[in-house]
Amino acid sequence: MSETDNKWNDKFLDAKRQNMDRDSLADEAVEAIFAEAGLAQVREMARVDESGEDTPELEGEAVDAAVKEAGKAKIKEVEEPDAAPEVDHASEAYQQVDAVFRTGGIRKVNEVMRSLTRNEQPVPEELPDKLQRFLEETAHLPAWHDPAKIKAGQKLFSRFSPEIVAILFCKSLPECYCAEHAARVLDSTKLLTKFVHRRIVETAQFVLDVMAPGGLDLDKAEARGLRSAQKVRLLHASIRHLLLQEGWDSATCGKPINQEDLAGTLLSFSYLTLDGLKRLDNDFTDKEISAYMHAWNVVGYIMGVDEDMLVDTMEEAEAFWSRMAERQFRPNEYGQRLSRALIDYLEQSIPGTVFDDFACAMVRFLVDEKFADMTGVPNTLVIRMLRRNVIAGPVKLVLSKYDDMGDESDILKKIFRIFNRKVLEGLVNSEKAGKEVYFRIPPSLEKHEGWRELAESGTHTISEKGTIERTAFGPVNLKLGSWRVSVKKMRQED
Repeated sequence: MSETDNKWNDKFLDAKRQNMDRDSLADEAVEAIFAEAGLAQVREMARVDESGEDTPELEGEAVDAAVKEAGKAKIKEVEEPDAAPEVDHASEAYQQVDAVFRTGGIRKVNEVMRSLTRNEQPVPEELPDKLQRFLEETAHLPAWHDPAKIKAGQKLFSRFSPEIVAILFCKSLPECYCAEHAARVLDSTKLLTKFVHRRIVETAQFVLDVMAPGGLDLDKAEARGLRSAQKVRLLHASIRHLLLQEGWDSATCGKPINQEDLAGTLLSFSYLTLDGLKRLDNDFTDKEISAYMHAWNVVGYIMGVDEDMLVDTMEEAEAFWSRMAERQFRPNEYGQRLSRALIDYLEQSIPGTVFDDFACAMVRFLVDEKFADMTGVPNTLVIRMLRRNVIAGPVKLVLSKYDDMGDESDILKKIFRIFNRKVLEGLVNSEKAGKEVYFRIPPSLEKHEGWRELAESGTHTISEKGTIERTAFGPVNLKLGSWRVSVKKMRQED
C-alpha cells in the first residue's frame, strides 16, 4: 500500500466525517443570521417586542393565546436557554412558531447571498457581527497559493470551459450522487430535486465565477470568485444548521456536508473534470493538470476544506476517489432521485427532439458503468444502438445539420460536441415558470468561441457586463424522421 493510499484509512476519514472545526466561523455566522431573522419573525407573529412585552394587535388579527405563549417560549430558548420555560414542542402552536422561526432565517440567508457579488465589494455594516467576521476573516487566499499556477489553471479552464460545464452535468454530478450520505443531504433539502433548474444554473455559475481568468483576483473590479466561494460555504453551513436542527443522524451518516464529502465535491470539479476531458481526447500537459488542481485547491481552501484533505496530483486524487467510492458509493434512492431530476433537466433544457435519450447516453459515456448503474441512469435503446454503431449513419446525417462532423471515428464523441452546445443554449436561456434565471458569463470568457457562438446565432447577445441575454427564441426543432419511428417500434419490442 502506497503512502497516499495509507493516508485515506478509515480512522482518518471517519474522524473527518465528524470534525467541522474549520467551519466554526461559517456555522456561527449562520446561527446568528437564523437567530436574528427568526426572532424578528416570531416577535411579529406573537406580537411581542424586544423587551418581552405585548405589542398592540392589528385590527382583525387577534393572536391566539397558545401561539403567543409558544412565541415567548421560543424567544427565551434562543436568547436565554437556561431560563427557558418548559414547553410542549409537539404542540400545534409551537410547531407554527418554530416554522416561522426557521423560515425567517432562510429568507435572511438568501437575502445576504444575493447582496454579495464582487470580490472587492465592502462587507455591509448592517450585517450581524458574526457574519461580518466570517466574511472578513475568510476573504483571503491561502499563504501557499501560487498566482502563476492559478492563472495557468484558469487558462486551461478557459480553453475548455463549454465542455467542462457539460462534463459537470454529465459526469461530476452523477458520480457524486453515488455517495449515499451526501446524496441524502441534497435530497433532504430538495436542492436538486424540487429546485433542480435553479440549483444547476447556480452550480454552473459558481464554477465560472471561480475559474474564469481573474476570478480569484481580490482587487479586480468584475471578479466574483472569492465571494462565490464564500457564499457556497455559507449555503453549506445553512444546510448543516437546518438538518442538525431536524435531528440528522450524525453518528451514522457523519455531519451534513462534512470534510470527506467536501473534499469529494472538490474533486468532482477538478479530478473528474480532467478525467472527462481526457475521455473526450482533449490534450493538455502535466504542468497544466498541476495548475488546474492547484487553482481548485485554492477554491477548496476558501470553501472550508481542511488542508490535509487537498490533493495535488491526479494519482492522489484517484486514490482518494477510489477510497471514498469503497466507503460511500452504493445504489441508493436519494442518488437515483437526484440523477433522474438532473437528466430530466438536461432533456427539457434542450429544444427539439433530436437529443431525446442522449442525456443518458452522454452520462453513460463519461461515467463508469458501475456508477451509472448505481444511480439508475437508464441504459436506453439509443445507447445500446450507438455502442453497436447501428444508427451511426442516420445520426451523423441529422447532426451534420448542426455541425461539420469531420472525419472523427467515435460517434459518441461527435455527438457530445453537439449535445454540449445545445446544453449551453438551454443554460444561458434559462426559464422557470415564466421567469428568467440569468446565467452570467464572466467578461474574461465572453470572447471564447463556444460562448460567443450563442450570441452570433441570433438567439442571444452578450451584454457589456458579460451577461448573455436572450433576444429572440428560435430553436431548430429537427426530428429523425423514419428512423425515429423505427426506434419507437424497437423500444416497444425491446
